[in-house]
Amino acid sequence: PVALSGAIATGEALLAARAVGADLGYTGSPFIATEEANAEAGYKDMIVGSGADDIVYSSLLPGFGAITSRGRCVMREWTPTICRSRMLRR
Repeated sequence: PVALSGAIATGEALLAARAVGADLGYTGSPFIATEEANAEAGYKDMIVGSGADDIVYSSLLPGFGAITSRGRCVMREWTPTICRSRMLRR
C-alpha cells in the first residue's frame, strides 16, 4: 500500500492523491485548528494563517527529512540549520 500525507487538506486533494496511485491519504494539520483540538491558541492561529510559502524542510530528526511550517520553526526557536526554507519554492 502507498500512503500519502502532507498538503492534503481538502477532499479534492485526497482525490488527487488517489488519482496518482495512493491507496490512502492522511490529513492532520487542518484538524489542529478545530475547537476540539487541545493545541494552544497561538499554534491554531499559526496553522490557519499559514500558506504554501510557509512550508519549509526540516532536518530535525537525524537521517530523516520532514516538512513543517515556518511558524512552527519560529515558535520552537529552531535554528535555520534545522529549518531550511529553500525547498518547496514555486
